[in-house]
Amino acid sequence: MKNSVSEKTFLIAGIIIIFMSYFFITSESVLTVHDDILTYAEVMHGDLIETVKSYAVNGRISHIPMTFLLWIPYYFHSVTAVRIFSAVSVIFNLSGLYVLVKNSFGRYNAYLACLLFISFACISNQHNLFVAYTFAHQLPVGIILFSLDQYIKYLKYDKIRHKIISAVLFFTACFMYEAMTVFFLMFAGISFYRNKSENFGRRIKYLIKDVFFHGVFLFAYLVIYALWRYFYPSYYDGTTFFLKNPLMSILALFKFSFGMTPMLPLLVMLLKKYITWNEFIHSLSFWNILAPIIAGTAFYKVFPKISKPERITPSVIFCISGMIIPNVLISLTEKYTYWAKQNAYSYVPSFYSYFFMIILLNVLFSTFKRGNVEKPVKKVLSICVALVTLVCSLGNTAWNTYFSKNLDRYKAFEEAVSSEYFDNITDGTVIYIPDYSGIHNNMELTEYYADVYISVDVTFENNYDNIDFSKPVVSMLYDEDTKKITVERIN
Repeated sequence: MKNSVSEKTFLIAGIIIIFMSYFFITSESVLTVHDDILTYAEVMHGDLIETVKSYAVNGRISHIPMTFLLWIPYYFHSVTAVRIFSAVSVIFNLSGLYVLVKNSFGRYNAYLACLLFISFACISNQHNLFVAYTFAHQLPVGIILFSLDQYIKYLKYDKIRHKIISAVLFFTACFMYEAMTVFFLMFAGISFYRNKSENFGRRIKYLIKDVFFHGVFLFAYLVIYALWRYFYPSYYDGTTFFLKNPLMSILALFKFSFGMTPMLPLLVMLLKKYITWNEFIHSLSFWNILAPIIAGTAFYKVFPKISKPERITPSVIFCISGMIIPNVLISLTEKYTYWAKQNAYSYVPSFYSYFFMIILLNVLFSTFKRGNVEKPVKKVLSICVALVTLVCSLGNTAWNTYFSKNLDRYKAFEEAVSSEYFDNITDGTVIYIPDYSGIHNNMELTEYYADVYISVDVTFENNYDNIDFSKPVVSMLYDEDTKKITVERIN
């Protein structure tokens, strides 16, 4: 009994330490996408209601609740607060993963799933939900995982309350993000497989009974969504079907479903040379060594305890379906098929796919548990887990170093435009920033962001030939060494 308790304590402590390692390594990987910086600027402006109305009249009804959630972390005007909210979101999702795997495969399988999830976690610049859209788009996958768990409990115990709770959670996830509607196929598929009757009609009858509430809630959601889009058409190409290039849609589906494969982001980083080797080496820390050691050791401890599913093939199909389903709708839109064509390899739903990728690894690892083969395989797999964790950790360090440069610039920009100097400039001033193209390389966003602090009309310009010298001109020069912006009048 004592050994069991100490082993459990070790596994939990190991997951917590690796979790801490991950967040220490990625501490400055915030504001990585245009939308996050825009959200932060909207919070600073206090434009919440206007933003919600804008999404509403453009047909994006699911974005209404998301807007409120997106805003919460930025109210505190703190990078630390953003990271805390991100951690809370990940912990919520991790809880869903633990519960689903525990009730489906066993407690030690659930420990292994959590261990692999955080050990293999990778950040990137591809709208990666580990660092982007904090406390909003991260949440639907956790809700779906809890919904699936309740549904499986219903099928196991035939308690209608589990089915109702599952359906409500499913509806909630759909209302937060349209892509979740396709998970209805998974609920139906699980039911169809479970009912072993040779009579096809009877199996369909049981299926309808099992997914009745899910179907009702899905129908209600689709009616609301369709009516909303009828009265408020969407002009966003990410929610408009594009069926003219089926091969590219298939490619997009594949790319986004496997976009968070461990080690892939580091490969992209190395191929595109986003940072120098010197910068990379100087950014390494003891966390990069500690996490792999703990991951490999914890895997070595937990591997002999995991259970093998009764049926491997259906479990594998379940996992692969879970990876593909979140990306079905976006792969049928013009925007994301174009992105796939432009070599984008991941997007928001790729984060959802990652959870089922981890469950798939869990299932595959369990197939190695065969008599005398288990012991040598355990050592090899433990080393592999440690090495993959090391590569993921190094990749996260590299991306964090890359992101920290932008974060330093954003901080310097905010410090400059909020200084007393800009309290005294005149209306119509041109602000020349030759070495910096603005917030997230977007002049319109730069001006909107600066409007939080500057009360007069100004224009930002990074092309010297476009400057109108009949107006007052102020230069803003960023120094890489001091990480400060120097402001001075040049006309």
